[in-house]
Amino acid sequence: MHYLCTGHIHPERADVSFSRIEMRFGNDHKAVASCDASQVTVVLDDVAVDGWIAAHIVATDVAGIVVGALGLSLGSGYSVEILQVTEPDGTPHVFGVRPGGKTPGETLGFEPHLPVFNRAFHLSGRDVFSRLAVRDYLRAITVVGDCAT
Repeated sequence: MHYLCTGHIHPERADVSFSRIEMRFGNDHKAVASCDASQVTVVLDDVAVDGWIAAHIVATDVAGIVVGALGLSLGSGYSVEILQVTEPDGTPHVFGVRPGGKTPGETLGFEPHLPVFNRAFHLSGRDVFSRLAVRDYLRAITVVGDCAT
């Protein structure tokens, strides 16, 4: 299967660029990552994934390996966000900031959200541990490997 995955390196103002880097998995599986002006592309060729969500996870890991090594070598704090995965048949899937559940409209949010907002705001303002817990939870939402869902 051939998946095309695209995204950003943050902060985008850092203007991160690197030429084509190939990673091999086993005999016939490979991923190719490249980046120009903080716009990253990962192509998965015959990587053993069972769909576009798994392709997103693999592409995020591949880009994270390259960008992590680059950031370490330069002493710079970069992060990767894969925004879109295009399936072999050309079907695109865009990943947002609000992961969905198994049914349409199912999210990690609260309804109504204002009471939860007010409580989190006041607790975070008074207690550093609450503030850190909210920060960690929000990071887990955007870091697929942390699996906030």
